Amino acid sequence: MQRFSLPRIRLIMNNQPYGKTFFNPTAPAFTARPGPSRPINAFSSYNSQQAARPDASEEAWTQWDGLGPVSRNNRGWRDFENDGRNGGGRRGQRGNRNNMYDGRTPQLRGKVPRGEPASKRLKVPGEFGQVPEGQMQERNKGQREPQEPRELIDMAWLEKTYPPINTDDFPSRVKQIFRNPKLWLNDPKNGLAMSSFAHYKHQVYSVTMTLKLSDGEKVEALGEAKNKKVADKIAAQHLLLKLNQMGRLKTLVLDGVHEGAFDQDLLKSEEEAKVDIYDYCARYDTTPIFTTTEIQRNRKSIISVTIEMPEQDIVATAKATDRRVADILASVEFKRQAEVWHAKHNEENIVLKDANVLNSRNAKKFFDFYKIHNQHANFQCEVKSIQRRGKRLAASMSEGQIIMNGEPLGDSVEMGGKKNAEACAWVTGAVELKRRYPEIFPLFIEALRIGNGDILKPIQPIWLDLQRDSLVAMTDTLMSVRRIGLPPSEAEMAQDDARAADQMRRSERRRGDRRLDPAALEMKNLSLLEDYNKYLSDPKLVTLRQKRSELPMIQYTDKVLDLVNNNEVSIIVGATGSGKTTQVPQILLENAIKSGNGGACNIICTQPRRIAATSVATRVAVERNEELQKTVGYHVRFDSKLPQPGGSINYCTTGILLQQLRHEPDAILDGITHLVIDEVHERDIMIDYLLIVLKRILKNRRLQGKSQVKVVLMSATMNTELFSKYFGHTERDGTFIGCPHLSVPGRTFPVKELYLEDIKEAFKAYPANDLKALLSDPDTKNYLDVEENYVPPLSTVNSAVPSAQVSAVPSRAATPGLDDPTIDWKQEVTISAGGQSTVNTEKDDALVPLGLAAAVLGHIVKTTEDGAILVFLPGLDEIVKLNGTLSTMKPLGTDFSDTTKYKIYMLHSSIPNQNEVFETVPPGVRKIILSTNIAETSITIPDVKYVVDAGKLREKQYEQARRITQLVCTWVSKSNSKQRAGRAGRVQNGTYYALFSRSRFDAMRATGLPEILRSDLQEICLDIKLQGFKDPIAQFLSEAIEPPSPHAIEASLRQLVALGAIDQNENLTQLGHVLATMPVEPALGKMILLAVIFRCLDPILILGSTCGEGGRELFVSPLERRAEANRAKRSFVQGSASDHMAVINAYQAWREIRDREGQYAAHRFAETNFLHRGALRTLDQTAQQIYDTLSDIGIVPRARRGETKANSMFGNPGLNENAKCAPLVKALVLAGMYPNLAIAAGGRGLRTASENFTMIHPTSIHYTNKESERPPIGTVYTYTTKARNADGTQIMLRQTTKSTQLAALLFGGRLRNVQNNLEIDGWLPFKTREGHGKVLTEFKGCLDRLLAHAFRTLSKRGQGSNGYLADDPARETFAQGLVEVLSNDSGIKNARHINVGGASGNGRGDFSHIRRPGEQSEDFPQLGASSRPESRNGGWRGDSRPASRPVSRPVSRAGSRAGSANGRYSDVRTQDPGFSGFNNRSQQGERVGGFSGYNQRDGGVPTGPRGGNGPRGGNGFGGGNDNRHKADSRIQGLWRK
Repeated sequence: MQRFSLPRIRLIMNNQPYGKTFFNPTAPAFTARPGPSRPINAFSSYNSQQAARPDASEEAWTQWDGLGPVSRNNRGWRDFENDGRNGGGRRGQRGNRNNMYDGRTPQLRGKVPRGEPASKRLKVPGEFGQVPEGQMQERNKGQREPQEPRELIDMAWLEKTYPPINTDDFPSRVKQIFRNPKLWLNDPKNGLAMSSFAHYKHQVYSVTMTLKLSDGEKVEALGEAKNKKVADKIAAQHLLLKLNQMGRLKTLVLDGVHEGAFDQDLLKSEEEAKVDIYDYCARYDTTPIFTTTEIQRNRKSIISVTIEMPEQDIVATAKATDRRVADILASVEFKRQAEVWHAKHNEENIVLKDANVLNSRNAKKFFDFYKIHNQHANFQCEVKSIQRRGKRLAASMSEGQIIMNGEPLGDSVEMGGKKNAEACAWVTGAVELKRRYPEIFPLFIEALRIGNGDILKPIQPIWLDLQRDSLVAMTDTLMSVRRIGLPPSEAEMAQDDARAADQMRRSERRRGDRRLDPAALEMKNLSLLEDYNKYLSDPKLVTLRQKRSELPMIQYTDKVLDLVNNNEVSIIVGATGSGKTTQVPQILLENAIKSGNGGACNIICTQPRRIAATSVATRVAVERNEELQKTVGYHVRFDSKLPQPGGSINYCTTGILLQQLRHEPDAILDGITHLVIDEVHERDIMIDYLLIVLKRILKNRRLQGKSQVKVVLMSATMNTELFSKYFGHTERDGTFIGCPHLSVPGRTFPVKELYLEDIKEAFKAYPANDLKALLSDPDTKNYLDVEENYVPPLSTVNSAVPSAQVSAVPSRAATPGLDDPTIDWKQEVTISAGGQSTVNTEKDDALVPLGLAAAVLGHIVKTTEDGAILVFLPGLDEIVKLNGTLSTMKPLGTDFSDTTKYKIYMLHSSIPNQNEVFETVPPGVRKIILSTNIAETSITIPDVKYVVDAGKLREKQYEQARRITQLVCTWVSKSNSKQRAGRAGRVQNGTYYALFSRSRFDAMRATGLPEILRSDLQEICLDIKLQGFKDPIAQFLSEAIEPPSPHAIEASLRQLVALGAIDQNENLTQLGHVLATMPVEPALGKMILLAVIFRCLDPILILGSTCGEGGRELFVSPLERRAEANRAKRSFVQGSASDHMAVINAYQAWREIRDREGQYAAHRFAETNFLHRGALRTLDQTAQQIYDTLSDIGIVPRARRGETKANSMFGNPGLNENAKCAPLVKALVLAGMYPNLAIAAGGRGLRTASENFTMIHPTSIHYTNKESERPPIGTVYTYTTKARNADGTQIMLRQTTKSTQLAALLFGGRLRNVQNNLEIDGWLPFKTREGHGKVLTEFKGCLDRLLAHAFRTLSKRGQGSNGYLADDPARETFAQGLVEVLSNDSGIKNARHINVGGASGNGRGDFSHIRRPGEQSEDFPQLGASSRPESRNGGWRGDSRPASRPVSRPVSRAGSRAGSANGRYSDVRTQDPGFSGFNNRSQQGERVGGFSGYNQRDGGVPTGPRGGNGPRGGNGFGGGNDNRHKADSRIQGLWRK
């Protein structure tokens, strides 16, 4: 009920105020118009025409009231300037509140006092436009008739008149203004000049709002309602609608600030956008120009940022109240313009963070590389906080600048953080440095490739302090070997081998082909036809013929013949069980027999394995009802049963055919009509070799016009497109013709395949809240984002950069589907191991959508009633997590923890009771199996009807250059996907749910990676050279159907050169010839060969069995007993400072107890000492297998019966003479594992040949996190493998052994000596005394020469030799000297009687003679000053060698000892060279000479030899006038030679 204040009385009648003279309750002006059925909002979707509208007679107001509806000027809004509201009513004169009614009631003008409240004005008669009845007729004289009542300015009228405001165009942060626009209009912070007033007439409040814009323009809006608050709301919304129609609303709402300033998701995702701009400009060898200003607007500061790149005409501007926000938004706009420019001017996609161009990832490395080439360059990055006027401009900003040699280099950079400021400062500095020295940049990129994405910093030379005992032992050994006589050099042996090979080729008889002369051919044709007819008519063979006829391949006989006969190369894809292997060769032969030409048909069918070739040949012979070697035969290694010539099928291994085609391909193929290559999908090394050779041969025969050989490629599953393209050819008219293919189906039930798109469509049937919890977990959410936007790597990538409102050019994000080149701002191209540029997708590949999998499981059980469900997941962690999700979250309302309805199984090799999954469940209970790919092929669960596939698996991947094997989560292949889908169709129709998109499936590999791409290429390279191919290895492999990367090939060749298997010209060395024939990896093979040569086979064979592929960790470390387990492990080290020796000692101790006390005692010993029993058994079996293999190929003699058990060692005693010499074993480990060598060069980490920084793995005995326990500079370590830590940021060295510098120099890589500066393979430098380097180099050369001769002897085994390495006096003499040298270098005396462990009675070994950390004794004096035994200071008297050493040297060696004993060289070692900077005095109190400038504490490098003179004139080897140091005739004679 409404109440009104009347002059004298307050009267309410019929819900209307009533007055006798001034108020007429029946007047039509006060007739209330019914409102809409519900409140109307200008921004709602309500259609006013759907509401009940009143008649025109019911309208409350007329047009003459001054506020009528839309005027007749056809505008979309009311013209308040000319509608008579406050214009005085005449001649358009402006009025005010006091004369607003002049046009209607002139007699009342001026009677309403200014400022009176509404209640006062209501007392004036005629307030509402009504006059007393007596005056009405007089007033209306001469007036026009009243107009029709006008429409009320309410929400319905606004909705009908104005288009709605699209709130999606506004940031979510400012959408609140549409809920209360008046609050926003009146907020003084917005700086809006807004005024409003209201008046009440005819029971309606009229509220007018006026807004004055910054350019002086005024905007007025009116709102009318019976309630003043409602009228206020209508007027405010009316004003918003007017501003929106004028195009001014968004500008006012944002107040000049970029709309992105309110988008927190955008700001978070693009927080590195400014860094991206510097990276983008650096790609074009320039830097962006930033201009920043502060603007005062409406009593608040706004930051304007402009970024320019004149080279591409890019100018990007953004405004915000915060400097960082303005930087981000301007950078986002820059990106959008850069994408437009790139789409117009480029033809390919680019990845911004590409390691092959300058960017923030490698700019600092560019300076490091420049420093290596310019030692005098000094540079640093200065970063400081900005301090200047304007708090907002400088708030939290840092400025970075590169200072080079005291002067600024490049532009300064202002960023929102010190880290980014420094990174971008390096970019600007690197751009300027590249501009000054452009020739350096290509060298820098090549250095990145060599360093696997890093710049390898040079190592400062390390001082080599060679023990005198070792030096004398080397000299004596060299003299003795020279007197015996050295074998020929490797070059001379290579020449002999070349002459022998030429002679063998000349004497090799031409292989006879299988073609028959015409008469014999005719007889053979008739004989074959007669036998075939007998086969068809024999009633005893009805069942046999019936079974053959039921095979799918027989039913496709006509298609097979048509395909093969009309094409040079054809492809047949036959499903498992179709009979392709047994039937295709028979189909071809029988067709030739029936046509009367069977004698000319000869077929070779290859099999990847020997057992397959022999068994299939036997089966085909049975099917043909004949004996082997009639029309069917086989040929495998060491076994051959060839068929009769003319009309034959010969099954052979791939290697046999490849060997035949290598030398005389035409002689072989002239008599062959068909080559059937079976199981090509396996893609092992030999198959890829064969495909390369076949492609070459077919091309040559085609050019020479020789008879064609029909080649048939067969497999159960294969990438037909890949093979078709590989064997296709181009016609003369330029048309490319690929080879055709035929698919023969198998016998399986149909499976319906659904992908992520179909799954999302099915999810629409469920409420969003039911799926929200499952699909919103971080991994699932990120996974869905990746899949929905998936495109193949390095292809078109649509940008997510939003378009700025000020630009008329649409963003690529708003224009999907464009085929223009794009810029990928997020992906990163890194230089991986091997120097290959790759896109890093490991993070995305590791995502597993467990929430999505749970939702799919819920959908399946809701929409189906029976059938087991099999879920494929990559690993145990995902299996356990999904099991927990199903049990706790109830996906789609399903309680999977209800055991009366569901039974969940987890299949993994580490989970016991795997057989439960095959058991029958009670009726009404459904199986749900969570499994890895173990259920893909290994096991079959018959009742599976539904398969849910995450599309991921975990597999080991090998980084060739870094030799790192890591377990990664990666996508499956199409073949894997089909195999998994087939699990649902074994016994009934099934459904396959793929949790990935169709585009992802289309981009998957057809099959898994071939062996040539996933194996260590070292064995492949050796195989190629052994096969006799003359092409460079890289060129040969480039012709493979899927060639490995050139960088991977280069890395393998470098490792083989370092190993000594090939030379720089890719020729096989003597070692390479042997390694290529050994069935072990090259490093292990070399280590075993050295063990055979130096008579310590047992420990090396044990170690090789654990280091090879598939080797398991021997020591276990339970979490709750880790300290106790570590102590047990260290007990096996026994002072050797070696993880490898701990493995050897532990196994030997376990073996000794097993052989002496039995298996039970061995098990108890393993448990007590934390040894893995399964690993011990595997090690034992592997070592025995390797030994047996070595015996089979003639490397070692076969063990006699009972010999191994009696000795508890692998090999006879002659092969283990030095098995107890720990220094020798450690040296051979170094030789076999090289280049796995690391050295302490200062700091916490270790330097390797390919990494600047690595850490020892925590499982190693050398691991420490204490600063005081860091290894001294120059400490050398050998390691087995490298691995990455959990987050992939750090490389760790596993299984390490502390070696000596001398062992590294002798058994490392190529040794180079320049004026006593020794260097291993160009990366590990040493510095030694004058003369020592010469002796060491000669000793190394003699070692290499003797080893080459031994390797040549082993490579010639079986060619008139006795099959294994024979005794050689020179080699035996050198081996004994080497043992002495290494033992002396390790501080061990009595080197011929050293116990490694395992051969003693208790099986634990005795290492009491080896120096332990901190131990000092007469035998192990502390290194440094006064560290020599007293006998050393007394001169060389010939009594320092152990008297127990057997005199096994020739007479020449004994003579040299006699000369020494007579004091001939007594003056050589009277003084001990020391180092200046120390107070070094001999035990006689004399200062000794040495090197100046050496700082032992920080590992400094000697500045050069200088004859430091002591009180008695003692001189160092590098100077002084005392010629006594040249009196050693042994060294002098050696040098002259």
